Amino acid sequence: MPKSAYADHIQVWSHLADQMESEALDLHHLQPYLTSLQEGLREARAAKTRQLELRAAAQQATRDLEAAMAKANDAATRLHTGLLGAYGTKSTTLIAFGMRPHRSAKLAPSDAETAAAVSAALADAAEVRPGGGSVPQSGPEAAVLAPAPLRGGGRVPRPGRLSTAGRGGVTPPERVIGPDGGTVPQPGAAAVPEAGTAPPAAAEKGRRRATRRAKTLP
Repeated sequence: MPKSAYADHIQVWSHLADQMESEALDLHHLQPYLTSLQEGLREARAAKTRQLELRAAAQQATRDLEAAMAKANDAATRLHTGLLGAYGTKSTTLIAFGMRPHRSAKLAPSDAETAAAVSAALADAAEVRPGGGSVPQSGPEAAVLAPAPLRGGGRVPRPGRLSTAGRGGVTPPERVIGPDGGTVPQPGAAAVPEAGTAPPAAAEKGRRRATRRAKTLP
């Protein structure tokens, strides 16, 4: 019940009880209710007094608790400081007292060590040339080192480039010198037309065009 409601009710009920005692003496059938009202007023006043006393005691108990906690905290801090001074900040004996030993922080690597580690990682990830060094991933040099396209599809390895084909891991030539001094295809190699000669399809197309032209002449 709010404080104002309690005060208002007590005032109204007290006035009613006083008036009943002085003005309604002939209303004897209401006497039991008047007696009950007077008892309720006495009990309410007594309970309110007890409530105020307990509230004050609770507030005092709260202040006492805060003071006791501050006193214990100050004492515990002083004990921790004394133990650190006696055993050192890194001693494992501190664990028995509920304290954690200090661990030395790891030193950060220097700039030179970091640069060396990055260079080593990049060198391991780069592709290695047959003659040594790394193959660039872009730029003019990468275009020069790229494999040349083959007419029939695929790519022809550059001279000296290692391959899984052939003996010793080197790609064999596609044509070799024959007994008569000419070049003959290497067995198993893709057929490549001689320099200066037209492909068979182009030659056949040229013969057909020449035949049609000869027929139209008079």
